[in-house]
Amino acid sequence: MKKLTEIFNKATVAKGETFEIALSDNRSSSGFGWEFAVVSGKARFLGEVSVPPPPVLNGHPHSAGEASLRRFLFKAEETGEIEIKADLKRSWERNPPLKSQTFKITVK
Repeated sequence: MKKLTEIFNKATVAKGETFEIALSDNRSSSGFGWEFAVVSGKARFLGEVSVPPPPVLNGHPHSAGEASLRRFLFKAEETGEIEIKADLKRSWERNPPLKSQTFKITVK
C-alpha cells in the first residue's frame, strides 16, 4: 500500500488499489483534526485509524495531549489523476484552516 505524508504527497497506484494518507493531529486535546475533500478524480474513503505516540521516544515519555498519527485509507476507483485536499481545522469553527495540504495520486 502506498503511503502519502506531508512531505511525500504524490504517488502512483493501480486502479482498485488502496492508499494511505498519514498525518499528525491533536484532535483529542486541541480539537484540530483533518477534513478531506476529493477535488478531482474518483477515490473512495475507506476509514481512518489513530495511532497513539509511543510511550517512550528518544528516552522521553510522551505527554498527555501529544499529537497522534492518523492514517486515512482511500481506494482508487478509476484511472486518471486524483487530487485530495486536507484541511486541519476544528469542525465547529468557521475560521480558515490552520494548515492545508494537497495530495496528487496518478491511477494507472
